[in-house]
Amino acid sequence: MAEFTELELRSRGPTPLAALRAVVREAREEVAQLIRTYTHELDPSARLRKRMLLGAVDVIASRLDVQAQGDTWVFGELERDASGVLWLRTGGSAEYWFAVPPELTPEPDLQDSLFFARVDTGSSGEPREPLKELERTLVRDADEIWAQWRKKLAGQ
Repeated sequence: MAEFTELELRSRGPTPLAALRAVVREAREEVAQLIRTYTHELDPSARLRKRMLLGAVDVIASRLDVQAQGDTWVFGELERDASGVLWLRTGGSAEYWFAVPPELTPEPDLQDSLFFARVDTGSSGEPREPLKELERTLVRDADEIWAQWRKKLAGQ
C-alpha cells in the first residue's frame, strides 16, 4: 500500500513499487480532471479538494499535469536464458527484464557490455516492453554512465 495521507491519496498493489505507481497514476488522473474543470463548475467538496490538492502539490515541478512519455531509456546488462532468449536486465531500485528482439541483438563479443535501451512506458511512466532500441555504452565508469543516461532521459 502506498499513501500520501496529507493529500488523502492511497492505493494498493502487489508490491510497494506497484502501489506507489498506482497512487501516482491516480494523482495524475485527478489533477488532470481538476485542471480541466473550471473551479466555478465544481461542487463545493470538489472545489475544496482542488484547492487542497493543487495548493499542496507544485503541479508543474511534479509533472502531474502531463501524460507519461511514450518511451524512456533504461540501462543494464544482457543475459541469455536457458532457452536461448537474450534479455536486457536492468538494475537499481527496480529490476526489469526486456526481451531483446533478434534484429537488435549485438555481436556476441559485445554482449558483456552495458547497454542503454529505449522502451515503452506505462501510464505512470514505468518502463515496459517492447524494447525499441539498444545502444552499447562506451564507458564503464558509473558516474559517466549515470550522466549519459540522464542526458538520454532529457532527450539530448
